[in-house]
Amino acid sequence: MGKTDSTGTDEAKQRLTLSLFAHFLSEEQVRRGHHYILRHVIVDSLLVILILTFVWIGGNLFGFRYQLQNTVVSARTSDANLSHLIQSKISSYKLTIVQPDGKRQSYSLQDIGLQVDVDNSIAVAHAQQHRLGSRIQWWRPIPLRLTTSVDGNTLRTFMREHTMIVVEPARDASLSFVDGTPKITEGATGKQYGFANPTHSILEAASALQIEPLRMHMVVKQPLVTAENLSKTKDRLNAIIHQPVALDIDKETIKPSADDVAKWITYTTESPGKTADISVNADEIQAFINKIASDHTHPPRAQVSLGSSGFIPGSEGVSVTNKDEVIDAIAHDLLNAKGLHLGIAVKRTPFKTITASAAGKWIEVDLTNKRMYVYNQDDLERTFLVSAGASATPTPTGTYAIYSKYTKQTMSGPNSDGSHYVQPNVPWINYFYQDYAIHGNYWRPTSYFGRINSSHGCVGLTTADAAWVYTWAPIGTPVVIHY
Repeated sequence: MGKTDSTGTDEAKQRLTLSLFAHFLSEEQVRRGHHYILRHVIVDSLLVILILTFVWIGGNLFGFRYQLQNTVVSARTSDANLSHLIQSKISSYKLTIVQPDGKRQSYSLQDIGLQVDVDNSIAVAHAQQHRLGSRIQWWRPIPLRLTTSVDGNTLRTFMREHTMIVVEPARDASLSFVDGTPKITEGATGKQYGFANPTHSILEAASALQIEPLRMHMVVKQPLVTAENLSKTKDRLNAIIHQPVALDIDKETIKPSADDVAKWITYTTESPGKTADISVNADEIQAFINKIASDHTHPPRAQVSLGSSGFIPGSEGVSVTNKDEVIDAIAHDLLNAKGLHLGIAVKRTPFKTITASAAGKWIEVDLTNKRMYVYNQDDLERTFLVSAGASATPTPTGTYAIYSKYTKQTMSGPNSDGSHYVQPNVPWINYFYQDYAIHGNYWRPTSYFGRINSSHGCVGLTTADAAWVYTWAPIGTPVVIHY
């Protein structure tokens, strides 16, 4: 066996010991280095935070600024100076609108209808200064937002006249009645130069005293009223128009058509986005009921006794007594669409009996009926509408005979108030009692005859009717006048 070299072993042990010592020494140095760096990072960070805090505090105390247009002033300036700044900007401000052809139009706030509340605008700016966002970004100037009030009429006029150039107008959807049924006509979009949201754009720019001009561009104009807006109205109109309606009068039932009922309704579509407003047209209801009443109303027709020759039958009069109540009831319940069944009450008036001769030609004047009946014995040849004496100057009643005739004459006499009248060229005159006559009346409108008694006592006819009577009735023709 060989001999071990102890010297080499000792040297190896020494080298290992030195290596381990160096290793532990380097780890200690690294640890010390890390602690040193961390300590400096913390100190530097705290120093930066402290500096930023002082800067932020200083900025919040002294750095706030207000901006109006391109003018920036310190927030520490007095309210009087701010007010002066705002007033000077307002007085010189013009909002510019550029039209499609490049033409520029400028308008003051007064033209637009805006009034600025300067004091409130300053108060709002001060309040903005204390908001968190403003405090964090204190270096950004706070825009002065002006508080304004709007004159609605001036603004609407301005918007209509200066913010749009219509190329093709929009067409609203509409409702119409076809054979008593409501039909919707679709609306259509239009085209115009202007702004997508014109009122907002104008007010926003004007309130900020915006220097940059607003430029018109092509926009699609939507109809204010669409078919969808009117669909519910159409359904309701259908229910109203097609509800059962019946009116009983003098043993007859009248059922208005859908067209008739449609005339009793009015509707408006002025509110965009809303259904139309439906209301009752009371005038049309009254016209319809008046027509029914007129068709079923007539005064009594006197029975004429002809002595031994017999008599001419009379007929009782009929008049409507509750017309206004029926109109009010229809107007009140029509829009409920639950159906209407109403009675129009009538009053009957018995006829009178008068005596006349059946020999030859004779004339009957019914002052109540406002009609003249011309007989040849007991045969009725013609009937005419008359306008006889007014209530203050009535036509005398009784049995008379034509005693004098003139083709034309100037008539004169007293009025009921004591004044005097002169009527020239009165045509086709038949005097039957004193100065009372049957004659032509050219100075009254046709609507008077058969409706209004308006004369000084004479029996007036239209000129054509008076000419016929003048030719037909000889002197001596009996005239029977009665109410």
